[in-house]
Parts: sequence; C-alpha cells; structure tokens
Amino acid sequence: MNALFASTLRRRAAALLPLLGLLLLLAGCTHKELCFDHPHTSTIRLVFDWRNAPDAAPASMSAYLFPVDGDAQALRYEFAGCEGGEIKVPLGKYDIVCVNSDTRNITYTETRTRNHFYLSTPTTSMLAAMGALGTRADAPPRAPGSEEQRITEQPNPLYRHKVTDIDCTQIDGNQTIVMYPEPALADYTVVIDDVPNLQYTAGVSAALTTLADGMHAYNGRNSTTSATMPFALRTATRAAQTLTGGFLTFGHPDGDHMAHILSVYVILANDEKWYYEVDVTDQVHSAPDPRHVYIYVHGLPVPKPITNGGGFHPTVDPWEAIYIPLPM
Repeated sequence: MNALFASTLRRRAAALLPLLGLLLLLAGCTHKELCFDHPHTSTIRLVFDWRNAPDAAPASMSAYLFPVDGDAQALRYEFAGCEGGEIKVPLGKYDIVCVNSDTRNITYTETRTRNHFYLSTPTTSMLAAMGALGTRADAPPRAPGSEEQRITEQPNPLYRHKVTDIDCTQIDGNQTIVMYPEPALADYTVVIDDVPNLQYTAGVSAALTTLADGMHAYNGRNSTTSATMPFALRTATRAAQTLTGGFLTFGHPDGDHMAHILSVYVILANDEKWYYEVDVTDQVHSAPDPRHVYIYVHGLPVPKPITNGGGFHPTVDPWEAIYIPLPM
C-alpha cells in the first residue's frame, strides 16, 4: 500500500513539474514590458491658424518635423485642406516647418535635411509671357550683368511658418500645436504710362533681373543666387496708353546689392522687335515694404510699324534696343 501511494505521488509530481516551471517563468517576466505592446509615439494635434493670411485657403498642407537632436531625417505629414489634424510621431523633440503643398510649380528639394530644404521654380523662356508669339520670336537680348542668371517661372502663392523645440517625449502624450502660416512671397507691381501706338503691338512682355532664385524653407531666407523673372504686361484699353503687370517672387536675393534692370519686349504687328531697358534699382531697394514693391516708368517710345504701300511687312532682326534713363 505504501509503495502504491508513493508511486502515485511520483506520477502526480512528474505531471505538475512542467506547470510549475511555466508558472516560475511567467513570474520572472511579469516586471518586463513587451515592445510590441508599447507605442513609442506621442500624439500631436496640429492646427493651422490663418490670422496672418486671412484670404488664404490652400487645398493641402505639409508639415516637416526635424529632430532637434542628432542627424535623423525629417518626417513629413500631409493634411488635406488647411485646418490641420492629428498625427502620431516618434518620441523626441522637433522643430516643425509647415508649407502649403498645393502649389503647381514650386519645386521642393532636399526636404529631409533642414539646412538644404529648398523651394524654387522651374526654368522658363524670356518671352514665355507672350505665349505662342514668344516661342516663334528670335532670342531676345538680356540686360547687362544678367546673362548668367537663370530665367525662372513666377511662383504660385506660398505660405510658411516654423515652430521650434516641440517636446514630444511623453508616451501617449496628447498636445495641440498651433501654427500661423503667413505669405512667404513678395508681390511686385509695374506701371508704365505714356506708351503710344499700343494698337500696333502684337505682343508685349517684360522681365526683372536679380531676384532670388528660391528660398530656404527651414529658416525662410532667400537664396544668394540671382534669377531673372519674365512677366506679362497688359493694358485695359489701348487708348489708355498705360501698361501694367504684376507678379509674385521670392524677393531680393539674400545680401542683394546688385542692379535691378527692367527689360520690356515689344513685337509689332509687322514683326518688328523692340527692346527697352530701364534701371529700376532705386525703386526696388527703397520700397517701404520689400514684400510689396511698386515700380513706375514714365514714357515708353513704341513706334508705328514701317510698312510700304503694297502692304509688305518687313522683319527687323535683331531686336532694336532703347535705353530709358529715369529722372532722379
């Protein structure tokens, strides 16, 4: 009987040993958290407040989060509309730059690194504002000193803001960050009055030299590289004898001390080509607000086209140049 009882105890102990080992293992691991149950993220609600650009309503926004410490690359988050939304970010501290992402012709390069994140526009032709007429015309002259400048498209409206040192180190943290996007570009207006013979023109456009080639998105500073920007000139009625044009630009190159030359290109109905050059440096540099620049020119001597009695329209090639001094 004692032998039978001892044998039964041995069998039951043998059966309980695996269960006891499992219980010991679980007891030894209860103080450790499993990584896949741990989020390692913080929640941010990013809100875009448009008080600094009340008329803006971009179709989409991008936020770039640059880690404050280390050389980790930026994280990009996209938002439909212009209100913002909720995002989850890896734990850390960040500087955040927001820009509208609905621009059609602004190129974003080196977006992963804060010091190289660059905004610019594509290269274009000097007479692009004339459309098909400009594509058929001979290569026009360029203002002295601007021959090496890139000819760039006008940027679409751009809005930007930056906030720094945002603490996202709390697991499951939930905070609201408000950003205040504002216009990042300058608008230039050009008015040329006392322009005779507009009824004989087939196409008129202009270009301004020594504008910034682009902008560094992180610090908001313009490039030191200069560009020339063409734009259209129009008149409400030919009898008004006034040409007007306006365009958006990144503004002055950083540290700009160079001349700004306004070039005007006129193609007459008989295909004569006239080029006018005006130094408007003082008007650009002395503008009360460098984000809103007004340029005024008085007198552009557009001639009547030369035709003979038979109606033959001669072509003048190359361009005829006129330099217009502005009164001080």
